[in-house]
Amino acid sequence: MVILKVSSNMTEKPRVASMDKTLEIFKAKHPEVEVKYKVYDFQTYTDTLKVNFSIGEGDDIVLVDDMRQQLLMKNNFLMDMTDMIKQNKWNEKLIPGAIDFFNVRTPGRYYSIPVTMGPVLAFYNKNILEKLNLSVPKTMDDFNHMLDTAKKAGYIPIENGGMNNFQMLWAVYQMILGRVSFEDVKKWYYLKGTTPAMEEAWKYAFETISQWAKKGYFRENMSSIDYNHLVEYYAKGESLILFLGDWDLATIEATGVSTGVFMLPKTNADLPENTIVNSPDGAWALNSDLSVEKKTAAEDFIDIFMQPENAEIWTKNGFTTTVKFDVSKVDLSPLRKEFNSVLQNTSVGFYLDNPSESLLETFIRQTGHLLGKRISSKECYEQINAEYERIKSFKTPEK
Repeated sequence: MVILKVSSNMTEKPRVASMDKTLEIFKAKHPEVEVKYKVYDFQTYTDTLKVNFSIGEGDDIVLVDDMRQQLLMKNNFLMDMTDMIKQNKWNEKLIPGAIDFFNVRTPGRYYSIPVTMGPVLAFYNKNILEKLNLSVPKTMDDFNHMLDTAKKAGYIPIENGGMNNFQMLWAVYQMILGRVSFEDVKKWYYLKGTTPAMEEAWKYAFETISQWAKKGYFRENMSSIDYNHLVEYYAKGESLILFLGDWDLATIEATGVSTGVFMLPKTNADLPENTIVNSPDGAWALNSDLSVEKKTAAEDFIDIFMQPENAEIWTKNGFTTTVKFDVSKVDLSPLRKEFNSVLQNTSVGFYLDNPSESLLETFIRQTGHLLGKRISSKECYEQINAEYERIKSFKTPEK
């Protein structure tokens, strides 16, 4: 019996249900392999990976995002999966460009293979929008008017988990992706520097959410709310907007709140595409120290995720998978169909906190100060840019 130790940070109920079903399929096909699967919360998982791999106890298969992959590759903890991926032709089964997001720093070599995308859009309460006689915004002025109207009518315009501020970070990233060219964004993301347009976009985005805080668009107790409990607040039917990824789509549907979805409007009409926060948010990577038997079992495990029937399971539970298959044959909910309809007109973009773990920590801390009205938007940008420059100074930029 081969034992595979697998871990992830997929804590949301729809992900848990999808993973349970996938593990059942794997067990039926490979009874000779026992999978010991552990789940950690998002913030604990990164620390757990660092500690376990550093003492030689890293799991056999781990779920990485761009930041975690870089972290583990620094000390050669991850296996080069290039030959495995090519031999199984997995790359041919994925949507174009998906595998390159986390592997762009190692041209021609792959150290992970993505299984899900992470598109973030604005979910909204349709009943509130109708009562306020508003429509889906086409410009940022429309969006700000929507928030102001909701506030004056006694609703909570926008939800945010103030313990980590992910919702506002995603809103900031979306504003940037809708304001500057993707070339400017890529240059910044890969630590090649900040163009004047990129600097202006950061300042614009931080000032925008600063104004939202000053105008009282968030819950009064926002600072004590954890991201994982936001849908519970949305379920009360008193808030208008909630920025979330499709991983929470099924949970939102379960609230019974009549919900729609839209993309935050871009502010640069000259941009050729509607780029949104949407990159692979989960990729399997292998421990570089696997035995031959474990490597074979790990290969079989990942191959399950490359099959259309498994991708269909995840899609039914509200996710956007990286595997190409005929989605039209899947019985999707109305909200999932609406979500997919919005996605069809968009291009994939970065989670801009992924260049470094310390950068994410800085984003969370400084946006907390900004939304708590303890610093200005200018000071917020300066603090984040200082950390960015520090990281850039000792990290070799991509050529």
